[in-house]
Amino acid sequence: MPGSPINLSVLLARFKADLSNFTLKRSKFAAHKKYLT
Repeated sequence: MPGSPINLSVLLARFKADLSNFTLKRSKFAAHKKYLT
């Protein structure tokens, strides 16, 4: 794995975006479940 700092920052940004997207979906799903019950 090449240790390029540019690639590392891009991967980190992509990981953060995926993580925030996942938490957003999870909170939406939890709110949806709350409305259903």
